[in-house]
Amino acid sequence: EGCQRLQSLQQEVIDQVTKLWPSLDTATGQQQFAEFLQGKTDDILNVLKSAGLDSDSQARVLDGLSARYQA
Repeated sequence: EGCQRLQSLQQEVIDQVTKLWPSLDTATGQQQFAEFLQGKTDDILNVLKSAGLDSDSQARVLDGLSARYQA
């Protein structure tokens, strides 16, 4: 279940990038995307906590996710 939820969250991020793409070069667009990502980060942390992963495993998952979204 956790893996499926993480995949769903990943798709939500991709969809939001597609939606906001035209405005990401503006301060407003960047702010909207930052707020969206903060919410998704909270969702990801909740999935990781409910999956019973230890803190090292959680850190590795988050490092992997952040590397994928760095521009």
